[in-house]
Amino acid sequence: MSKPQSLYGIVLAVFTLLCWSLSQGTVLTDYSLDELIGQSSLIVEGEVLSHTESRDAELIYTTIELQIDEVLKGDSALTRLPLKFIGGGAGSVSVEVSGQFIPGVGKRGVFFISDPYLDQVNPLTGWYQGFFRELQIPGDPVVYLDLHERPDLILVNLPTDPMLKKLLGLGVSEADIAARFPAYQRFPAADFKDYIRFQARQEGR
Repeated sequence: MSKPQSLYGIVLAVFTLLCWSLSQGTVLTDYSLDELIGQSSLIVEGEVLSHTESRDAELIYTTIELQIDEVLKGDSALTRLPLKFIGGGAGSVSVEVSGQFIPGVGKRGVFFISDPYLDQVNPLTGWYQGFFRELQIPGDPVVYLDLHERPDLILVNLPTDPMLKKLLGLGVSEADIAARFPAYQRFPAADFKDYIRFQARQEGR
């Protein structure tokens, strides 16, 4: 009887998490960059080194180890940081959370972390919104951030070409726009980080 009870508990936990994430869905949308900065106690540039799955009672957790290359806001002494997410698989059992986002091993970028020392469903501010993937273009020494999922920030980064702004306003597909303006979804990482540092200093005044 213990095994069915355990499975029932896992199903119940999954259902509870799904209901929670759906009920909180509005919290996970439309964060501006300034809101992401303001609501993050730690912002770093780094890379995911590993994923580790574990089980605690009826819940499954995935812990990523984050190699920190640069601290943009928060505890500047950190070099590595474990971040714990609810969800994942441990053995034959898995737990999925609707809308959950866990950066994969080898992913590099800028991570916005709401509170690295507080247990949460997802420690990234705004879940998927709290990670900006870095891009390296062959032959180009500049490191860029991929903004294809953040059209609000793409608009801030627009070059002076009025046609691009017009196409975005008309709802033309990303593929068609990228064919004509291949760099429109990229933003120089150095400029992005400079802005984060500036905003963090403003908060400290």
